[in-house]
Amino acid sequence: MAIRNVATSDTLETFRTTFNSLGTDVGNLESLSTTDKTSIVAAVNEALGATFTFTLRDSTSSVQTISGNDTLNVVGSGGITATVSATDTLTIAADSSIVTLSDSQVLTNKTLTSAVLNTGVSGTAILDEDTLSSNSDTQLATQQSIKAYVDNQISGLSSTLTIRDDSSTTDNVTIGTDTLYFAGGAGITSVVTDNTITFNITDGEVTNAKLQNSSFTLNGVSINLGDTTTISAGTDWQTGVVADGSTVTTASAGEGYFIDTTSATHTLQLPSSPTIGDEISIVDVAGTFDTNNLTVDRNGKPIQGSATDLTVAVERAAFTLVFYDDTQGWVLKQK
Repeated sequence: MAIRNVATSDTLETFRTTFNSLGTDVGNLESLSTTDKTSIVAAVNEALGATFTFTLRDSTSSVQTISGNDTLNVVGSGGITATVSATDTLTIAADSSIVTLSDSQVLTNKTLTSAVLNTGVSGTAILDEDTLSSNSDTQLATQQSIKAYVDNQISGLSSTLTIRDDSSTTDNVTIGTDTLYFAGGAGITSVVTDNTITFNITDGEVTNAKLQNSSFTLNGVSINLGDTTTISAGTDWQTGVVADGSTVTTASAGEGYFIDTTSATHTLQLPSSPTIGDEISIVDVAGTFDTNNLTVDRNGKPIQGSATDLTVAVERAAFTLVFYDDTQGWVLKQK
């Protein structure tokens, strides 16, 4: 814009034309792009205000408008510092509370989540101690120390187990490689459950030959285990015998006989192979032995030490013969 001068000696017309020229130099205020067109000052202030206004936005999308007359404060937090220097420089830096990639710092009471440690580790909390003698509950051992300790502990252990049977036959089982079988034999089964081996005897598989005592003796009679026998309480009295003159009654040890000889005589034959203590009881139930006698056939064994049959001719006779041996034979239990 040109400089316009008016001297004090100039006429009013000169002043008018000079002033009009100044208006031309300034221009028409209506042609300004500002909203306020009332004066040059107002337009300039509006233009300057628009130039020095900007908007700040953070990571949460919150915004703040900064005008030309405002002060923008840059504040550090959480280990970040902001410093303005005399050379119109703003420096943002991390303080010692923040660990950087190249820093070497001591971390106290920190929790590392999914941490990855590469290469080697060091420090007083990591022990390279093959004997693990420190027995610490706050320090770690290196891989080499753990291996050395385990190797030393198992070095004296045998990896072979020797087994031997009743016949002194032996065999070796390599621990960790071989499988030791516990097999059942005849009548024996084996079952493994929860680290326990149980041997079971199969029902009906143990024979008498496998037992030290496979029989017992009852009243002089040997009875094998598993056999069936009849045990009588006292004398086993039989149904009465009615004599017919021809039928012979064969007696058995432990039995008693009611004999009726009303119509005819009768013969009772003693056992052929008696043992000591065997008894035979006889009763003249009809009181007729005096008229129709009873003959006791000795069946090869003596009676009262005599090698003759016994004839009973006493009315109402009642007696018991008990066997002793082959010399005395059958003897009267009472007279």
